[in-house]
Amino acid sequence: MVISLTISSTVATLADENRVVPETPIVETVQPTAKPIAEPTQTSAAIDLINAQPTATPKPSPSSAPTSSPSSIPSPQASAEQSPTAQPSPESSTGKESPTASPSPTPKPKPKPHPLNPQPHMNMIIPNSLSVDPRATRIFVPRTYFSGAGYALMCLRSNKAMIDIAIRNQIDDFYGPDIKVIGDLTNEVYITGPMSFVEQYINLQDGIQLISRYGGLGGSYVRIDLVAMSEPDIDPSFCDAGSTRWMGIRSLGLMINTIQTTVTLRRKTP
Repeated sequence: MVISLTISSTVATLADENRVVPETPIVETVQPTAKPIAEPTQTSAAIDLINAQPTATPKPSPSSAPTSSPSSIPSPQASAEQSPTAQPSPESSTGKESPTASPSPTPKPKPKPHPLNPQPHMNMIIPNSLSVDPRATRIFVPRTYFSGAGYALMCLRSNKAMIDIAIRNQIDDFYGPDIKVIGDLTNEVYITGPMSFVEQYINLQDGIQLISRYGGLGGSYVRIDLVAMSEPDIDPSFCDAGSTRWMGIRSLGLMINTIQTTVTLRRKTP
């Protein structure tokens, strides 16, 4: 019994192995895995091909035309951007210049003060001579008058007398915006400023005082020059450009001598 069962099972096994298996079951087992892989690949490729057709052949736009071609005409906007100064600005076309476009005016150098040429007519009332005691070492000059307009330079120069103006026995040199004074209590005094200021200044405290430190004032003189100026300035070289007056100091004819003689004194009787 055992042997027969073994032989029959063996025969059955060999018969199963020699039996041809139909191809349909194999195809059916392969198709489920092959179809999902093949179909998405073909569909995505087709979609990509359809989507690529509009972008593959774009239509040329007017703005993308090449500007380097000889026949191309540059637009006004492009030429204005390339050269900003080629087209006139709206302000220049209307006659108004921009502040930055107009050149800044170069400042002209201010002219230096100088005597007027020609000199205007000016009147000076000054004594020609003064008589003094031969022993006098100080003298006051009478009030001085002169007329004119604008600015003036007055020069007072003496050969041996010191000239004192304004406050007595004090140096009154002054350098201000309206009037300038140099050389007070020396033999050369210069005053400049408006004509009226100069006249008032030299006539302060009874006018000009002349002082001699060595002997009497007899034989000295004072030269007075009045120059019309463009602006107040003190320069001794300008003194010769104006009007000139001379004032001499002469001693009186007083002779002081010592005489020795006999004098008889008589007693008066009642």
